[in-house]
Amino acid sequence: MKTFLTGATGFIGNRLLQELLKEDTEVHVLLRKPSAELPKSKKVRIFYGDLTDRESIRLAMTGCDRVYHVGGHVHLWSKDPEQFYKVNVEGTRNVAECAMQLGVSKMVYTSTCGVYGPSNYQLITEKHPAESCFVTDYDSSKLESEKLLQDFCKQGLKCVIVQPSRVYGPGFQTESNAVTKMIRLYLNGQWRFVPGDGNTVSCYVFVDDVVKGHMLAMRNGRNGERYILGGENATYLRFFKLLAELAGVNRKLFNLPKTILKWGVRADSLRAKLTGGTPRLSPAMIDRFVSHRAISSEKAIRELAYTITPLEEGFRQTLNFLKHADEIPAITNQKAAAAAPSVSLAFVNPQNS
Repeated sequence: MKTFLTGATGFIGNRLLQELLKEDTEVHVLLRKPSAELPKSKKVRIFYGDLTDRESIRLAMTGCDRVYHVGGHVHLWSKDPEQFYKVNVEGTRNVAECAMQLGVSKMVYTSTCGVYGPSNYQLITEKHPAESCFVTDYDSSKLESEKLLQDFCKQGLKCVIVQPSRVYGPGFQTESNAVTKMIRLYLNGQWRFVPGDGNTVSCYVFVDDVVKGHMLAMRNGRNGERYILGGENATYLRFFKLLAELAGVNRKLFNLPKTILKWGVRADSLRAKLTGGTPRLSPAMIDRFVSHRAISSEKAIRELAYTITPLEEGFRQTLNFLKHADEIPAITNQKAAAAAPSVSLAFVNPQNS
């Protein structure tokens, strides 16, 4: 059996590749450029191209029975917003068309819980309205891709859509792994604020659960269906309290109201404009940070046999990873770390709800 995979150098995609290699499958990986981040294995075949080049996708997918489409344009912001459409929507169209033409038996597509609006005082499920929510360009492109794939399913494509919430855990510290980067900043004394009053609820999912969810969707998912791959719902106050207890590092955190956060975003946008850099956040993201996004994975649990790692256990594994990662300096002097620069705006990526 052969499997086609996009996004193999990303946070989720790379972890998925490692798990696929434990199966009796050869994995065809589509890369834009050579990468040293892939596992060294004779079962990995590398094809060069990108999601906007349908011919390169067709060549890489030829002979494959399954498709995991994880890759995309995953950024908080882009100088060219059309890139979100070109890569995430048209790129997904290219993958779907090739899968239909080549007779692929099943495809799993990685979307995001970001397509849903705030939960307010209810749990977000797959039935939650999507069109009415405020979204980023990334979220909009993912929602459009979902609709596109559901049309393909009506034409005969066998496809299942999975929607991870805020993913964290061991792995590459890319934009998709921004929660782990936030934990790292906290450990090093460079994260000192809590959005709003700290009581906003978000859903944090361990990366290994998301990877297993992808594989369960391939095995058990119903054609055309969406499955939320969430974790434990927690307030920011619980998030940082649990982190402090498990890490043994207690930082004094300051509450930043939404108005102050938005002023920070304006200042950061001005900095980016003057320096030619990239803004770290957008006003839409600030709205999200202070809006409840409690999520239910009940459908995935019921239909896929999906399981959730408790936040405490996920934190333990993440902290152990950070402790042993070469690029993470050891925290040997908490007083010195406590005096480090405080506020960073490098928050949670829009891929994560």
